[in-house]
Amino acid sequence: MYKIIGADQKEYGPVSADQMRQWVTEGRVNGQTLVQPEGQTGWQPLASFPELAGLAAPLPPAFGAAPRMAPIASSAEVLARLNGPGIALLVVGVLTILWSIFNVVSYFSASPMQKTGNPTIDRFIEGAQKPQALAFGFVQIACGTLMIVGGMKMRQGKSYKLAQTASVIAMIPCTASCCCVVGLPIGIWSLILLNKPEVKGVFES
Repeated sequence: MYKIIGADQKEYGPVSADQMRQWVTEGRVNGQTLVQPEGQTGWQPLASFPELAGLAAPLPPAFGAAPRMAPIASSAEVLARLNGPGIALLVVGVLTILWSIFNVVSYFSASPMQKTGNPTIDRFIEGAQKPQALAFGFVQIACGTLMIVGGMKMRQGKSYKLAQTASVIAMIPCTASCCCVVGLPIGIWSLILLNKPEVKGVFES
């Protein structure tokens, strides 16, 4: 049994070799069609499988008929498409870290809070706020670092799960902070691209 990536870049199958032969006859499959045997994770051209190569003999096109197969994107072309969202995730990550550091420094350098008049309550509030500010700052710095690493890996076509995680984090307002307005569309852009079969094939190869 096999799966294929069709001309519309959608995944089909699993199908048998007989069904594959029928698709070749119909012009839906050729030697360049990406195929994934059942039980495997990588995608390879149909012509690279000895048991299927004979099915992909070129067929004469019908008179006046336009080609039905879309060109298969190469790994270099897919990586070029990943470059844009990868850089965008890097930028959002750096901005998130800088904003987090600025917030923490501003909090501790700000004027003391207004006193309530009750020393016990004042000490409690002050003691609770500082650890919270530090903890939130460290969480944002960690998220920013994850976006930076995820963006770098995405540009290289490596660590698919990390690239997905970084994309999701960029969409969360409390992690991307001031960058949430920019991070939301960037995260959506990255996830849409990462879910394309040919992109998954590059990460798995």
